[in-house]
Amino acid sequence: MIRSILPSLLIVAAACATASCSDDVFQAWRQAHPEWRVIEGAQAGSGSDMIEVPEIGIAGFSIGPVWFTHRPNAAFHDMMSSMMDQKVEGAVGGNAFRHFVMTVDYPDAVAYFRCPGCNAPTTDTTATPRPGP
Repeated sequence: MIRSILPSLLIVAAACATASCSDDVFQAWRQAHPEWRVIEGAQAGSGSDMIEVPEIGIAGFSIGPVWFTHRPNAAFHDMMSSMMDQKVEGAVGGNAFRHFVMTVDYPDAVAYFRCPGCNAPTTDTTATPRPGP
């Protein structure tokens, strides 16, 4: 599960086509899991590498595999983290969220997830953000 590998914050970037992660995370995954597939120069335009993570957990559901695109640390540690209350290590994109029907209740700061093709969730499928700083 991704949460056991990435204790830091992953932001929701459903508008992005693929999930992405910082160089620190990408390199840690490569070292810890040499059996995971990596495609060097996979992304057109940027030439970024991609890594296939076999399984991640979102809202109690296990999905996968999910491809993550390599990004420089500064993309998350500097830019995205400056707008969050924690250090950001990556973004979960549309390639992961395609499995879900999501309802976001902005006034109540809660998101609900259904995963029609998934097994029963292992936890509550409500995602409530932590209180801000």
